[in-house]
Amino acid sequence: MGLFKRKEKAGKKETLHQSRVWIDQAVGVEYCAGSTEMYLEILQDYCSESQKIKKQLEECMKKQDWKNFTVYVHSVKSSSKTIGAVDFSDEALKLEMAAKEGDLKTIQKEWSEFCLHFEQVIREAEQVSAV
Repeated sequence: MGLFKRKEKAGKKETLHQSRVWIDQAVGVEYCAGSTEMYLEILQDYCSESQKIKKQLEECMKKQDWKNFTVYVHSVKSSSKTIGAVDFSDEALKLEMAAKEGDLKTIQKEWSEFCLHFEQVIREAEQVSAV
């Protein structure tokens, strides 16, 4: 596991111009039974699937299809945690729980920031997997 270092915890609120490290690669490798090769494969899968899932989530928001929204955001939550994006996974969990409870106010309040963070996680995952 010496290849990857644990990330430092980010501050409470970031500004739009701050760059934040979302992915804790050491945690991701731990979730992959300590295998760096497996981790990089999962990271590449995350990159290839995430844009599709993001579009599906956006479509669910437009249609107010909360059943499928819950399924897709659950997938984001799980896959993000697996790659070591634990804080972002927690954001997805919040949306998943809100959708299950029919809490549309929370979904609408959190949606824009979630999308921004999802893009940041995807970009970071692409950078890490390209190494």
